[in-house]
Amino acid sequence: MRKLLFTAFAIFLLSISSFSQKNDGMAYGKGTSDLNIGVGIGTFYWGSGVTNTLGVNPTLSYEYGVSDKFSVGGHLSISSAKYSSFGYDVKYTGVLIGPRGSYHFATTEKFDPYVGATLGYVIVSVTDNTGYPGAKASGVGLGGFLGARYFPGNSVGIHAEIGYTSFSFLTAGVTFRF
Repeated sequence: MRKLLFTAFAIFLLSISSFSQKNDGMAYGKGTSDLNIGVGIGTFYWGSGVTNTLGVNPTLSYEYGVSDKFSVGGHLSISSAKYSSFGYDVKYTGVLIGPRGSYHFATTEKFDPYVGATLGYVIVSVTDNTGYPGAKASGVGLGGFLGARYFPGNSVGIHAEIGYTSFSFLTAGVTFRF
């Protein structure tokens, strides 16, 4: 898995290097605000044999450009899964909330590639169908991602991120810029 992520990152950097000339209308800059609303797919967070009861993991993130290259913000993601075996059902629910930061390669007016990291606080609850009162736990989760946003217009675009930023390996959705 590490080799695959490293190879994807290397190809991404090589592919954007031809766009790295700075021009007047950059896709990202100081004072830029982005609100990302999306869904995450692909997870090993809950373990094998577990099915995602939501189908996808809803995500919400916000970033503010503190410079022409760096942004900071927050991230929220929700996941729910279920394990069933011989009439025994266990349901897991998780919420991840925390800060995130990104470095932007600001390549063109409409294309915004970036790399970043998250530090999240994960809250998990577990219930089953036997009358068990349930359990709750929490902890710190770290993540890294490689992403890009594309804006066909001025304020609405699309985004995609690969890496482990929430409960998913791939997150995609719509971005609102203001």
